[in-house]
Amino acid sequence: MKKLLMILGIVLVAGLVQGELITFEFGSAGASGLDLDELHIGTTTISGVVMTATAGSVVGDEFNQTATSFGINAAGTGDDTDQIDGGSMVDEFMTFYFDKPGTLVSIDFGSLITGDSDTGNVFSAAASLNLDFHNDNTDGSDVLTVGSNFLAGAANSFTISYKSGNGFALEGITIDAIPEPATIGLLGMACVGLFY
Repeated sequence: MKKLLMILGIVLVAGLVQGELITFEFGSAGASGLDLDELHIGTTTISGVVMTATAGSVVGDEFNQTATSFGINAAGTGDDTDQIDGGSMVDEFMTFYFDKPGTLVSIDFGSLITGDSDTGNVFSAAASLNLDFHNDNTDGSDVLTVGSNFLAGAANSFTISYKSGNGFALEGITIDAIPEPATIGLLGMACVGLFY
């Protein structure tokens, strides 16, 4: 009977130990974008998860949040836009990492225009995805479902970069944050305690 209760407790803990879906909002004056606006490197925090972001590769590249979109201003080029683009002959990119491990669930892109064929990349140490927006149907946004696991820290960053076309904007990044090991341990001990 004790073995059965122990197995039931383990199954219960496994069911309780799910991550929390967290969306960092950038488009349409999203709070995360406002935290990063006009910065080269910055942080934004939601539900205790800290995201660190870097705009481009040189100091002077900075994030640009407008009322409708989120992108990069490339340093010294006069490229003052709210998109990730190749303005002024500089291929822009953004790099992100988190202070907790989890899964990169999806990335929401915007500022897509009917008839454009914008391309880019999302890459990390674990995966590389080509972005190919053939937005022939409607203006608006596209959500890329990723499902790639990541660890905490700068060594586990991912980058969104421009390749061709008129560019695109970042509207949101959704992650599934994994609870800290201490939380998992406390849940496990509580379940074991209930059965003894």
